[in-house]
Amino acid sequence: MKRTGLPLLRRTGLLLVLGVIFWLSHQPSLRLVPPLFPMQDKVLHAVEFTVLGLALLWNRDLFGTKYGWGLMAAAGILWAAADEVHQSFVVGRDCSSGDFLADSAGLMAVMLVLGRRIGREKNRGSAPGPGSTV
Repeated sequence: MKRTGLPLLRRTGLLLVLGVIFWLSHQPSLRLVPPLFPMQDKVLHAVEFTVLGLALLWNRDLFGTKYGWGLMAAAGILWAAADEVHQSFVVGRDCSSGDFLADSAGLMAVMLVLGRRIGREKNRGSAPGPGSTV
């Protein structure tokens, strides 16, 4: 049974995440969460790009197999850079290397943790089972 709706759902989810990041960056002021601790905005940036990393992993078939992981990471980091440049044009916002680093850290953390897990499961699935002959 072919699951034709799943790729459309995955692509829509990725576009939705990208759109929300763009929308959030376009807001002159973001006081969604009251300040609770120092550097809270960096944590929120990391969480935001962790979600992007999850969306990219969910759509990893878009990036091929040979250079897929590198292309996914590059796409996420380019989006983080574009996000910061975009903010430099929004009144009340600025371009911040600290925000870029937090974005990249959130993205890379999820890709490294889940990427290893996906790789292990993929290798486990292709390995011969107990009692099989090679």
